[in-house]
Amino acid sequence: MKAFLSYSWSSPAHEAWVLNLATRLREDGVDAKLDKWDLKTGDDSFAYMETMVTDPTISKVVIICDKKYVDKSNSRSGGVGAETQILTPELYGRTQQDKFAAIITEVAEDGSILVPAFYKGRIHIDFSRSERFEDAYEELLRWLIDKPLHVRPALGQIPEHIVTRLPSASATTSSFKRAETALQSLSNGRKGALRDFKDAIISELVRLKPSEQGEDHIDDRVLQAVDLMRPYVRQIHDLTYVYCRYNNAEDDIEYFIEILEAIAQLTEPDDSISQWMPAVYETYHMVGYEILIGLIAILLSETNFSAAAKVLTYPYVVPNRGGGPGPSSRSFAFFNRHCQVWDSKKQRLGISRISLRADGMKENYISRPTFEQIMQADLVLYLSEALSDSSDRHGRSYPDTLVFASRRFQPFDLFARSESQSYFNRWFPNIISKMDIQAVREKVNSIQDDRASKMFDYHGLPLNRLTNLDHLCTKP
Repeated sequence: MKAFLSYSWSSPAHEAWVLNLATRLREDGVDAKLDKWDLKTGDDSFAYMETMVTDPTISKVVIICDKKYVDKSNSRSGGVGAETQILTPELYGRTQQDKFAAIITEVAEDGSILVPAFYKGRIHIDFSRSERFEDAYEELLRWLIDKPLHVRPALGQIPEHIVTRLPSASATTSSFKRAETALQSLSNGRKGALRDFKDAIISELVRLKPSEQGEDHIDDRVLQAVDLMRPYVRQIHDLTYVYCRYNNAEDDIEYFIEILEAIAQLTEPDDSISQWMPAVYETYHMVGYEILIGLIAILLSETNFSAAAKVLTYPYVVPNRGGGPGPSSRSFAFFNRHCQVWDSKKQRLGISRISLRADGMKENYISRPTFEQIMQADLVLYLSEALSDSSDRHGRSYPDTLVFASRRFQPFDLFARSESQSYFNRWFPNIISKMDIQAVREKVNSIQDDRASKMFDYHGLPLNRLTNLDHLCTKP
């Protein structure tokens, strides 16, 4: 890297300043060219200056401006004037103008910068304040070696939601706003507002049910319907945040439970339908689970543990089209059903992904709640079902999203904080299990050996690490 320093012999002090600058540049790897080093008695100074400015091996020219340099340049007098005649056509005739930069060593009496007329309007480096010398020097050095402080980031892709018109939840906007306002203000009318919102949401989800008839594949129709329903899922989650942050009425969580229970009723056709396509009704299992897991993710992240416990211990009355013996209510695990639609699409297209559900949720849960919070909730749901005294024999929770944590080494936040016995007691007994900590360790280790190690095509689920098992309750 070669750089020529153009300056005026204004005073011994100024010449010494330039000499020190050039010396430091050489110490920092810049091959600084200075007349004091290069010109000998009898050499042609004009030819030297012309060579320095026009030589293609000189990649940078530093124009050191003080008042005398500017005066001589503008009046075309002396060596500086000669340099100006060489610099001007070079500066204006080059398509790449990053070879030249002015550094300012003093300012005019009115505070304006001092640069030659041929350089006005161009970017400069300010050395006029001694207290800013080091910052200015680094700026100059970075320019000389082409290592700017701010580097242009790589050009990415335009976000999909910008170029593609995403579905919106416009049909329920008014009822959502009323419910939001009622929750925030704890108004006496919030019961009606929340139920109106629930009715509007369910009405739209019914309207968006995929058709059983069509030329395209049923798995595509179902997954497209789920995409169309997601804006309504987001509204429910947005309302959950409002509930957590502005509402102190513990019983109001029951209105969110009512939404889940209403969606459960959509997972089977009513008695008036004699023939149906099961895949169509899997739509509501998918949507119901996304609502549930997002709801739990938010409640946990907002430390509303009592509301989360209510959601997970509630007896959901669900349809039983097949009849037969058994309980009339189910646990939350009812919503976490493996849907054949995913298998159908994977087989039809030869997709080798372990879980299409996990892929879809990772893509759609970027913020509020984040996918990290979704995975933590999935782990809590899995353990809550697996460690319960009487597991729901109608279904067992399966933590699909944790395929993305199969090689994770750090625990999720909730379990990391639960090294504290007091924090553990705030949530674990009511949400997952009332077992003592030793029994919890034994049970989780048993699940690890029996089920978790064989999950995700034998990638395994590292329950011990994700739950911070060995360190739970080891601190006060």
